Amino acid sequence: MGTEPYGSSIGSWWPGTLFPEWRSMVTWFVIYPDESGNPAKNTAVEISGIELWSLSIKDKAWKLVQSSLTPTWSDIVAQDAINASNTKAFQTSTSTSAIYAPGPDNMMHGGLGHAVTPWNLSSGRADINALLVVIRHRLVLKDPKLADDRASARLGLQAGVDYYPFVGAKVSDLNASYVPGAGVGRFIKVTPNWRYSTTFIRSSRISEQELLAIPAPSLMY
Repeated sequence: MGTEPYGSSIGSWWPGTLFPEWRSMVTWFVIYPDESGNPAKNTAVEISGIELWSLSIKDKAWKLVQSSLTPTWSDIVAQDAINASNTKAFQTSTSTSAIYAPGPDNMMHGGLGHAVTPWNLSSGRADINALLVVIRHRLVLKDPKLADDRASARLGLQAGVDYYPFVGAKVSDLNASYVPGAGVGRFIKVTPNWRYSTTFIRSSRISEQELLAIPAPSLMY
C-alpha cells in the first residue's frame, strides 16, 4: 500500500474487506535463521530500539509516530509466517531490550502496538509523503558462561509496517489471513555490533531531491 492507506491502493490479489481508509499502523519485525541453517547454539538477537517515522506532507518535516526500546508483543511462528510453531524458541528480556533466537524450523515475529495513521483533517487525506521504520539489533550470548559462537551465527532481521483499518483491529476483522502491509525492508544480517534493519517508503508526490533537502529524522536509538 506504500504511503496511500486507502482501500483503492490495495491490489485485486488481496481477498479481504476493502475498508476505504486505514487509520492505524503497526510496526513489526521478523527474525529468521539462514536457509542453510544457523550453527550457533549460544547466540541470540537483542533488539533495543524500534521507531516509526512519517514525513508530513503538510509540515514538510519528519515526525515520530511511535518508538520503544522493546517490542510490546512477540510470537513464535512457523517459517511460512502464517501458522503457529509447534517448537520452542529462546526468549528473554532486560529492562532495555528483548532477546530472541528462533529454532531451525520457526521464526520470531514481534513489534509495537497500534499507532494512529497520520491524517490531515483539513484535506481529509493521509498526511504521509514517506515512511521510515528503524529497528536496532545485535548478537548476544544466551549464556555468557558458555562458548562464544556469535561468529558462526546466521540470523537475519527484517523490518516492516502494516496498515489496519482502525486502532485495535485484528486480522480476523479483515476477513483475511494476512494484512495488506504498507511495506517491508530487506533482511539484514545480525552481527555482534549494533546494526539497523529499516523500511523506507517514498511517495511519488515528492522527488528524491526534495526529500534529501528535508532534515533527516533524529533517531531515538
